[in-house]
Amino acid sequence: MSNLFLDVDNDHDLVSHTSPSAHRRVILLLDMDCFYAQCETVRLGLDQSVPLALVQWNSALAVNYPARKFGIKRGDSFENIREKSNGECIAIHLPVTTIASLSPQKSYCKTYDNSGADCEDDDKERTGRNVRNEGKCINDDIRKADFDGCKKSDPDGTGVLVPPKKQCYFDGSCQGGKAIVNDDDENTDKENFEYVENENQEDDDDFQSSKAAYEKEFNQPDNIREEMFMKERNKMRSPKEGKACLDRYRLASARIFSLIEETLAETIGKKKFILERASIDELFIDITAFCYPESNTQNDAKVNANAAEDNEELVSSTQFLSNIESDSHQSWQETIKCHETVLHPSDLDCELGRALRLGCHVARTVRCTVFETLGFTLSAGISTNKLVAKLTASYGKPNGQAVVYPSAIPKTMEETQIRKARMLGGKMGKKVQSLLPESETTMGAIARLLTLDDLIKAIGDESGRWVFDACRGICHEVVRPTLKVLPKSITAFKSFPAVTYPELNKWTVITSE
Repeated sequence: MSNLFLDVDNDHDLVSHTSPSAHRRVILLLDMDCFYAQCETVRLGLDQSVPLALVQWNSALAVNYPARKFGIKRGDSFENIREKSNGECIAIHLPVTTIASLSPQKSYCKTYDNSGADCEDDDKERTGRNVRNEGKCINDDIRKADFDGCKKSDPDGTGVLVPPKKQCYFDGSCQGGKAIVNDDDENTDKENFEYVENENQEDDDDFQSSKAAYEKEFNQPDNIREEMFMKERNKMRSPKEGKACLDRYRLASARIFSLIEETLAETIGKKKFILERASIDELFIDITAFCYPESNTQNDAKVNANAAEDNEELVSSTQFLSNIESDSHQSWQETIKCHETVLHPSDLDCELGRALRLGCHVARTVRCTVFETLGFTLSAGISTNKLVAKLTASYGKPNGQAVVYPSAIPKTMEETQIRKARMLGGKMGKKVQSLLPESETTMGAIARLLTLDDLIKAIGDESGRWVFDACRGICHEVVRPTLKVLPKSITAFKSFPAVTYPELNKWTVITSE
């Protein structure tokens, strides 16, 4: 954690949430809404209002907001999903890299009819029949009816889908052992990166190849999407088949991040923002250089001295700025102002207030572009540092945005649970919580009840000083450019009972794919 404490002001007694040295930056946190589930919604051409759960084996891995209204949550089994939604929630299984792909043997998976009887269903040829249990499998006619039940009246032939009207059948309950809900990206997405010095070394051919791969995965014709829906809907997979594969979601993440970078370069200029990939579905953006007039003047002078490429960038940025007064009004209207009642008019009209307002407009511009181009919704948090920006994003969910001004930070901290704060969801957060009365569970409680000495004695000097700042909404951690960064390591693993060596060898091969 030592990298979190760079550039920290050690004079904590003089730093407060209103100190100019503590709050001058404009930081955005963009968070893709229910990312894994949303990937399947976009890939299958479903409307965003269709309840959907992404499952791994017999356990819900991700649940979108419409499905959450039924009380469905992560870890729910197929049977729980069916019962809670009365069959209205669609279940899509995580992609599986199968053992069959490494051998000529066919891969089979179980499906269930409404009576609970199972049958062998060829993974490649979904005939809807079973030669040993005739009539027991869910057939393609029913799956076709299910898909039609999700379609919206569509005179223009756009193929937009809407929630089914009690026509979504669930293939039945799934019995078996407890599924391992496991995000293989967990280790990859943290701060285990190696910076690539030459930002121009990215191969354009690789980018085009990645873009083409995204198009192939997520922009199939309507008839192909219909076939995929009928084949994959409520289909059970067995852990014995293979290993869960997240390639589809990494592909979507890379495409979205790339589009965000392109949009910012075209609107505010390449030199006026810094992007940091926080996880597969989160991105920090520092746009301080764009949001302050003196920064714009300095950067524009540099751009004017450069070649044609930079001049083109200046024209694009100038066009964005020329319309910003009129365009930013709608962005401001659509942004939630957290704890607005504590704000003074001077908070909005000062230099920082105007900078944050620009930040709101940039955030909305990016969100609209991603939705219009790729169909994904994002939520955004706008504030003066990474810690508060991440907390702020939760106020805008789903598909919205919020801003927290420095004057509103104490209120925000008073209602933020310690375990919800960035870097405090694990052991350190539990340790800090143990220092407080049981009834006090918020970041604000730390600021009110614990001194700097208390924290240093409990968790050490470095961590103690960081928590002392964090509970007051102060975070000096900089946004570091990581889009041009390569992971130092990638972890892939599979959990299973004891197996023989030949079987283990297969799993060794499949996890290395």
